[in-house]
Amino acid sequence: METLAGGRFTLKKIFQDNWKQFLAVYRVTVTWFVAYNVWKIMNCREPDGLGFNTYACPDHPGETCRIPGSCKNRFCSVCAKVQVNNWVADMNRMFPNCNHFHITFTVPSQFRELLFTKRQLLNADMITFLFKDYRNHERPVLYTLRTIEFIKKLVQHIPPHYFNVIRHYGLLASRVKASYKQIADRLLPSAGEVEPASDWRTRQTAFQGRVPLICTICKKVMVLVSVHLPNPLSRSSR
Repeated sequence: METLAGGRFTLKKIFQDNWKQFLAVYRVTVTWFVAYNVWKIMNCREPDGLGFNTYACPDHPGETCRIPGSCKNRFCSVCAKVQVNNWVADMNRMFPNCNHFHITFTVPSQFRELLFTKRQLLNADMITFLFKDYRNHERPVLYTLRTIEFIKKLVQHIPPHYFNVIRHYGLLASRVKASYKQIADRLLPSAGEVEPASDWRTRQTAFQGRVPLICTICKKVMVLVSVHLPNPLSRSSR
């Protein structure tokens, strides 16, 4: 049996190794939605955490593959990339085919380095990460601080449940965007087809170098045979 999972160093690893130490110091400051999101990230693609789907070849039942569940959390450094790709594709289909300004309102500059991290290196109780200093011509800067302090600065950016992080106004307001898009399409030249974001099978093929969920014996596509959803209460003490 095969299990598909990633092994890169991510925020998930930082949380797994240091969340208990963080709670020992800052438990009273942790809201329920922060704790819930961190739990999901720590269990992302963990079969015993968020469960898994089992696929099998219809002709060779012994040939199976487990796909662990992902957290699909926009704060997860792995899952968020997929969501960003889907959002960019949707925005490209939505924008009219003309020059426009893109204005972004962001967090205070003193926290910006935490959002533009390119690489994280864990070393005992300290963490070092590389970021671009946008106030100094995007100069790369290495920054080091205690790991639990890094987590403290990081989790304050986890928004409450159902909080709308991105809002659209004017031509892109939800109530009128469909009507204005029809008008813009009639008045402006066609922008052509927008390439959709890569689906799961395409991403896994690029990552593994082979098409996933294909029987190694007969090369037929595997089918879903079971879904395992563990009881989260059984792991609540962790």
